[in-house]
Amino acid sequence: MADRLPARANKIQELNTENSSFRRMLHESQQEVEKLKEENKALLKLILGDHERLMAKFKRCRPLPSEASKT
Repeated sequence: MADRLPARANKIQELNTENSSFRRMLHESQQEVEKLKEENKALLKLILGDHERLMAKFKRCRPLPSEASKT
């Protein structure tokens, strides 16, 4: 029994170290997810802005069929 105690203490220390490592990795992963979300929001904003500018140019060049029937 006394021989098993140090082995269990070592195993507990290994598991605590591994647990700390996993927690750090989880935290870093969560930070990366948040960073990617922010980058996606910024990219979507750029895409929507480009789309609006393109639609404005398109409308100036050619009226939409629903607008053409009004005239």
